[in-house]
Amino acid sequence: MKPVPIAIVAVVVYAIAFWAVFTPGVTDSLWIVPIVIGVFAIPPIGGWWLIYTVVRNEKRMFPIILLAFLPYGFAWYYFDRLRSGNLKSQRLA
Repeated sequence: MKPVPIAIVAVVVYAIAFWAVFTPGVTDSLWIVPIVIGVFAIPPIGGWWLIYTVVRNEKRMFPIILLAFLPYGFAWYYFDRLRSGNLKSQRLA
């Protein structure tokens, strides 16, 4: 996957997060609350999914597990390894 679209999406997501944190009264409008909840809830859920998938599918898991500590690091793993078929190892058990 090309890094430019990922960078654009990352800038937009972080801009939304920055705006949500530093703008008073963001939760007053009901349509923005689900977006803000999604921006802040997706990284931890994706990090746990990344750890689960890496432990099941990778032989050398430690370097990739470090991605779980980067917000939205799981997106790189999904698009670059799983979706494109570049996963080299099979399930170990």
